[in-house]
Amino acid sequence: MEWQQTRSTKPRPDVLVFSYYLQDQLGWPQGNLIKGERVRNAKEYEDLTKIPQWRSVLSNWAITPFCLEGLTWNTVEHYLQSVRSGFIDNKMSYEFSIESRSPYSEGDGLFAKKHALKFITTWQQEQWIQVKLTVLKSALYAKFSQNALAKEVLLNTNVSQLWYDGQMLERQFYLEDIREILTKRDEQQLSSFLGNMLLNRNF
Repeated sequence: MEWQQTRSTKPRPDVLVFSYYLQDQLGWPQGNLIKGERVRNAKEYEDLTKIPQWRSVLSNWAITPFCLEGLTWNTVEHYLQSVRSGFIDNKMSYEFSIESRSPYSEGDGLFAKKHALKFITTWQQEQWIQVKLTVLKSALYAKFSQNALAKEVLLNTNVSQLWYDGQMLERQFYLEDIREILTKRDEQQLSSFLGNMLLNRNF
């Protein structure tokens, strides 16, 4: 990620980079900034850096249980794969929930995704694409509003830009929106963020 020079006197925003695989000790304040990261005053993030593996916690694959649709999900990825697999098989969809006690309900999000990918069809993928963003926003809000650790990490990123380090750096506007909603407790903003789509699945 390259930064263009500007003549504006307005301070550039802080940038934090996260990923499921990024280890805390690879970045500040223990060492150098991670590529693409920018922090003007590390003291503003002292509470954040005291939380072990905070970079991983922000990821969809991190084990941060939350409830949605009356069931409990170990990670955001478990919920996403449940919805995606539900286009074909409701029984398989249920197996991603903790209540099912299925092996697929356990572990991190990467484990859940690998299991689901074995069964995905072209038709299923087409249906999933149509609802993916709405489902993702619902799961992210549930995670960061309910799970104490996830909420603590997100709020302690202050007003920084949040970027995910996957195959390329990608800004996570949804997380920034949720952080603002949780900070302001703005019900109207929350309604606008989540939209009107409600899943009504029968398990």
